[in-house]
Amino acid sequence: MGGKHGTHGIFSSVMKFAFAHNRNIRIDTHHDNVIMQHNLAKHGFTYCGIIYLLSGDERLAYQRL
Repeated sequence: MGGKHGTHGIFSSVMKFAFAHNRNIRIDTHHDNVIMQHNLAKHGFTYCGIIYLLSGDERLAYQRL
């Protein structure tokens, strides 16, 4: 097993399950979450822009159709 604490491959497994149930997936993430951004790019997600939460906080929006 690779990755931190033996969690290597979890994101791939979750994406495989999600796409088996819905081909249109959108994920929003924090600007500082570079690991998530890397995984999203690796799995074919497209950066769509910035969304704003009710609190005013920004999130980066990604989608894969």
